[in-house]
Amino acid sequence: MGANVAGLYAGVFPERVQSLINIEGFGLTDGDPSNAPANYRRWISQSRKTPVHSIYQSFEELADRILKRNPAMSRDKAIFIAQHWAATDNDSVVLRADPAHKLPNAVQYRRAEAEACWQNVTARVLLVVGEDTDFTAAAKSWIDPDESAHPFRNEQTAVIPGCGHMVHFEQPARLAEAIEGFLHADSAVVV
Repeated sequence: MGANVAGLYAGVFPERVQSLINIEGFGLTDGDPSNAPANYRRWISQSRKTPVHSIYQSFEELADRILKRNPAMSRDKAIFIAQHWAATDNDSVVLRADPAHKLPNAVQYRRAEAEACWQNVTARVLLVVGEDTDFTAAAKSWIDPDESAHPFRNEQTAVIPGCGHMVHFEQPARLAEAIEGFLHADSAVVV
């Protein structure tokens, strides 16, 4: 979600952004306006309940959950993430995140609005895609050699092998290499 926000910001305030690195921030599919009444109803209904995060018995149990969603990640890194994502609370392990984040958005995603912002981006852009991401189908046009299909001008793409959507979890060294190459070179990034 951070890459989506950064992409919107870079298009709204292009004079303030020199370089943009977008890691798997492809935006969402466009919302269907006819679903708006049901979406607002769902949002109001679910907002009446206080959401809660899962509670874990240990950091190791949370690490198991992280590994289930990120199979290319090493166990030691999953434990490291678990220890930084969560805290102990009365002999349990709970995430350090606002559970309200689990609530649905009130307004559906308007992809055309996001793309209008992206077209205003003047910064150099690096799009990072995990080779095994669940979002690869949505990003095909982003990694296509035909640059007319790309959502940003001044764009380079790095496809990181051996990882899914959470590139920074599963291949942090390769991601760092791609970012450093982008920030320190005027030519295309090769991973």
